[in-house]
Amino acid sequence: MNSYDLLQRGIRKYIYDAGWESLRGIQEASIKHVHNTENNLILAAPTASGKTEAAFLPAINSIKDWDSGLKIVYISPLIALINDQFRRIYELCNYINVPVTSWHGEASRAKKNKLLKDPKGILLITPESIEAMLCLRPGEAKGLFRGTEWIIVDEIHSFLGNNRGIQLRSLIERIKLYMEKEPRFIGMSATLNREDYKKVKSFFISERATDVLLDSSRNPLEVTKSYYESNAKKESREALEEIYDYSQRESMLVFPNSRAEVERLAVGLSRLGKQRGSSSRYFAHHSSVSKDMRLTAEKFAKDSGGELFTICCTSTLELGIDIGSVDSIVQYNAPHSVSSLAQRLGRGGRTTGKNILHFIATDEWSLLQGLAALSLYEEGLIDRFDSIIKPYDVLAHQILSILLENTGMPLEDLKNINKNFKCWQDIED
Repeated sequence: MNSYDLLQRGIRKYIYDAGWESLRGIQEASIKHVHNTENNLILAAPTASGKTEAAFLPAINSIKDWDSGLKIVYISPLIALINDQFRRIYELCNYINVPVTSWHGEASRAKKNKLLKDPKGILLITPESIEAMLCLRPGEAKGLFRGTEWIIVDEIHSFLGNNRGIQLRSLIERIKLYMEKEPRFIGMSATLNREDYKKVKSFFISERATDVLLDSSRNPLEVTKSYYESNAKKESREALEEIYDYSQRESMLVFPNSRAEVERLAVGLSRLGKQRGSSSRYFAHHSSVSKDMRLTAEKFAKDSGGELFTICCTSTLELGIDIGSVDSIVQYNAPHSVSSLAQRLGRGGRTTGKNILHFIATDEWSLLQGLAALSLYEEGLIDRFDSIIKPYDVLAHQILSILLENTGMPLEDLKNINKNFKCWQDIED
């Protein structure tokens, strides 16, 4: 039986109505994997390869009784990513009458309260919101997670080798205490080093084995390289002119490395456009830009209908927020990492099947770093993640959080926290 035939009727109707010609390779593989095994799953595949559906289709398809509680918990590192995924998952779940709730600081309080009163469907949430719920509404959290069968972690690489990832592992262990049975896990990433597979497989503290499904396909890459000497407070006029020229024939994302550079480039390009009567649209997108302005830029990009646009952005558009297709990527000075470069390149080439990168450096060190990052990317060498040894600061934070959750705790239990929670087993003193 093929993967499509394994799906329930409502999901197949959604796929048909959405006009999919076929399932992607990673989707075919994940549907069969979930159907044939009880193992956890890591989906390692490029941006725009269909990972989101590869995670949700088999998980949703496996649920037998949606009326017996919240069934799927999706955890994202970004609120913006939750908002984007909500639209996609909501459309799918409309076909099978399954409610979807987003939970973060900007989400509807009424919808949160409705979910707590009658836990059902799918929850999209950040680690920080899980922690706040456990601390402020522990009684309701116990009822909320009781029937959970799946935990899906998006952009799982962003939780490796840092304190936030350790916090998330602790939070997952804590909510698992409220679940009636061991959940299954799915992690998703576009930028995992093969050497880190063992580390990412162990991220989920689970009784089940964890398998990796790899889609190593990659679009061909075209690169232009330019160097213009500049200073930290003013963008190179030549660099600005080059980016402007590209913007007259390509829709682009421009990635500088600071919000100040984003603003200077966006303003400079807009001025050039007005002076020369350009019809291209220019936007700035970073965490200090208002939510409405960010959404305006994202919506314009997604619904542009062929109208040219340029969005100057920080890492806010590096992860998997769906803005449709862009023709090219401008990397302005060196990226922070090879992983970051890979994420950014994945934003382009969705309709052409070809990635175009314009690398522009304005100082010698950025030129050297950028060329090195590009060389490593072309060789398929992504950054590895270092493990954090004995994170006492996160442990102290989690102890306080657990005390709040339980309104106190026996001293002996606190002394044995490294035995009771597997994520703290490395701390023995």
